Amino acid sequence: MALAVFDIGGTAVKYGIWSDDQIEQQDKFQTPDNWEQMKVELSRIFNALQEKTTEKFSGAAFSCPGAVDSEAGVINGFSAVPYIHNIPIQTELTELLGVPVSIENDANCAALAEVAYGAARDVDNALFIVIGSGIGGAVIINKELIKGKNLFGGEFGFMLLEG
Repeated sequence: MALAVFDIGGTAVKYGIWSDDQIEQQDKFQTPDNWEQMKVELSRIFNALQEKTTEKFSGAAFSCPGAVDSEAGVINGFSAVPYIHNIPIQTELTELLGVPVSIENDANCAALAEVAYGAARDVDNALFIVIGSGIGGAVIINKELIKGKNLFGGEFGFMLLEG
């Protein structure tokens, strides 16, 4: 099984091919200024990646900033990439790429990867801090991701403070 994988960030979109429990063909492009440009780039990269593997992609996975509602296929909240919020992003990406698409919060993806393959393999509970264009976090309890009632479990990077 091969997947096209993308990590949408405030300054760059990183991508690669996930196959046999490893990522290959990694590269990145500058985050576009709008959704239409983003879709053009994602389609172009998806097709270029598909040409680099003998396996047909069974899907695409996206790591995204914001309050990602993976069940509804929508990103709520705010981030450094405002145009990906409050649109039917999962549906649009599925139609664009022609394969099933999954979406999840970027900090949650990092935490799940560490639990499965990295530094948190041997622990049950962990707190993750992700620092990039923004600051995010994720909470793992009993090896399970805690998203919270409003999808902000572990998210302390976008706070309004009075001073």
